[in-house]
Amino acid sequence: MSSTTRALFLGLGLTIAISPATHADNIRPGQLEFQARCAACHGIGGLGDGPVGRLLKTPPLNLALIAQRNGGSFPFERIYDVIDGRAEVAAHGTRDMPIWGGFYRADMPDEATEEVMDAAEKAAEAEVLALVFYIGTLQTTQK
Repeated sequence: MSSTTRALFLGLGLTIAISPATHADNIRPGQLEFQARCAACHGIGGLGDGPVGRLLKTPPLNLALIAQRNGGSFPFERIYDVIDGRAEVAAHGTRDMPIWGGFYRADMPDEATEEVMDAAEKAAEAEVLALVFYIGTLQTTQK
């Protein structure tokens, strides 16, 4: 994803993050995806206390403290890269966390046209962006 595209989505994300809710059920962009793909390990509030996380050798990260661990700034692009999985994260060693970007791109038929492939890529980016935006809403300064 180009830096211009990310900047546009970041601006959109800031707008989404400060709006109280996206619809009547108070579901935020990325929240349902977070609950379906991330909460089992990271917990419903992102605190690293999910039921599956207790079974892992390396405990899941407390996602609510990402900004605090980064001097009060939420590293949007870095979190995007970790979730997307295309960027190598050397500090992680072996990768225990699934690469969700690949998950969203996996179901493309072999005969898909370039236009369909481009649309699928944009849809996958939107899913990852929604997750990053939602994780940004979980940030707290409490330990």
